[in-house]
Formats: sequence, C-alpha cells, structure tokens
Amino acid sequence: QFVNRLLLVSADTEVPEFCFNSCYACGQEAQITFRLGMGDVIPNPEGVWLAGGGNFDIPGGKYQMADDDLDGVYEITLPRALGFESFYTFANGPCPDYSCKEDLTGLPCGDPNNFNDRFLAAIDDDVVIETCFGTCATNTKCATGADNLSKDEFLFTLAPNPVIDGVTTLTFGDYHHEYKKISVTNLLGQIMDHWELSEYVETHAYATDQLSAGIYFITVTAGDRYYTRKLVK
Repeated sequence: QFVNRLLLVSADTEVPEFCFNSCYACGQEAQITFRLGMGDVIPNPEGVWLAGGGNFDIPGGKYQMADDDLDGVYEITLPRALGFESFYTFANGPCPDYSCKEDLTGLPCGDPNNFNDRFLAAIDDDVVIETCFGTCATNTKCATGADNLSKDEFLFTLAPNPVIDGVTTLTFGDYHHEYKKISVTNLLGQIMDHWELSEYVETHAYATDQLSAGIYFITVTAGDRYYTRKLVK
C-alpha cells in the first residue's frame, strides 16, 4: 500500500544504505529497458509479460509490459543494481505454467541449458534491449538482417572453441571464394566487433584480446548464405 518500503526484522538489524527513490545505494542503480516487437504474433489481449530467470516472476505476474503509444512495441523499464545479471523470457499472455512463453529452441539467443531462455549479462550502466518475440532480432522491427539469406551450417567452422591463448580460427571451406562479412555480438545482441574479408580467404585467425570472458556469437555472411556459431572465451 502506498508503495512504501518493507522491512522484516527477526533480530538486531542494520538497515542497508539506500539512495532516495531507489532500492540501492547512491550511484549503484542502473535502468534496464526491455523493448519488444511482436512481428507476426498477435498480442494477447490480456497482456505481454517479461518473465522468468528467477528474477522476473511468472507470466501474469509483476512485470507486464505496456504499449502506451500503440506503436506495436511493448516496453518495461526496471531499476536494478550494477552487476545484475539474469536469464529472462517474454510471454504472450498470463500463463503461470509458461505455456505461452516464446520458443527460442535452436536459436543462438536461447540457452538450451536454461529452458531456452535469453540471458542478460552483468550490467554496468543503463541498458536498452530491443528484440522481437520468438527471434534473436536486435531491433523491434523483427528484422534479423538475414531475411533473404539461407542458413548454412557448412559456411564456416570455428576452432579452438573455447578460445585458447586468445585466438580462434574461422575456416570457410567451400565458401572461401566468396566476399565475407563477419560480426561478433554479445548475449545482449550488441555488436562487439565486425570486419570484412575479401574473396579467396580460406582461414582467418581472430584475436579475442578485446573481449571479456563470456559467451559471444560469430555470424558470417557470404553471398546468399549465413550462419552463426557460439564462441566461448
């Protein structure tokens, strides 16, 4: 009631330091904004939710997203402490059993070891996450950048993986004669590195010195084909 703070005391307690209008100490709060396009999915009239990960409640719980300007993009902004990280997912409707959550099976932004949920890496500042329901798009228009391309797992290999001594090698096989575009993204979909290779380059040694330890995705586009592989450093 009245959105007051709640204090539960079972023994002598020193109340943590808070900043005014915050659940955290001054300078230790960041704002996380989730923006979600629905693409061809018809939004449930009962609402769209941010959920899961042990931090965002169930679909139908506390974190209902809003489309206040009726532009088809659902949004929610949450304050969290610096360093916060979590799995999360989106749900089209209030389904406590998660039957209406998005299905990211087989997609690089879904973790098969955690219900194919998305992962938010530790934050160190305000962050805006834009994506589309059920896809790994990095914008709310639901465009992956590969709409007219064919997915081909034989496009390239990546080894060693995990990285050893700060270098991994991309080998392009039968596609070495094609002009190639390469990008490296993190778990938030942010582009960490990108470059291009000319025709007839068969291998490319990629130095990962500028990347922090973690999970990344390398996407190669060559001609009318593309493929994405997970990279562990």
